[in-house]
Amino acid sequence: MKNIFTIAILLSVSVSGCFAQQETKSKNKMKYNFGTCHDERETVKKIENIKGAIIKINDALWALKPDGENVRYGLCEIPEELKKENMSITFSGEVKKINPNERMAAAPFKVTSLTITK
Repeated sequence: MKNIFTIAILLSVSVSGCFAQQETKSKNKMKYNFGTCHDERETVKKIENIKGAIIKINDALWALKPDGENVRYGLCEIPEELKKENMSITFSGEVKKINPNERMAAAPFKVTSLTITK
């Protein structure tokens, strides 16, 4: 009988540990508001699950930079809690069109998902 109780306790601790781990993972995948300033632009490419970092271009402009690529994706807005230079992330979104007469520090980008990966 003691063995059954011991097994039941170990099983419940193991299961609750799994739920705690899932909850921690889901805390890193949050909904953020990145603004809508690029929504009206034509989408030229969709990207999915890109590993990268958040970078600061200047005090007013932050961007997402994919690992190993020489491109920056500009954000309309960035929440204060994400204003940490070189924060590791995985992100997805839509690259928007840059018109021929425009020069931008980063390609216009609409974020569809962002996960902090530490």
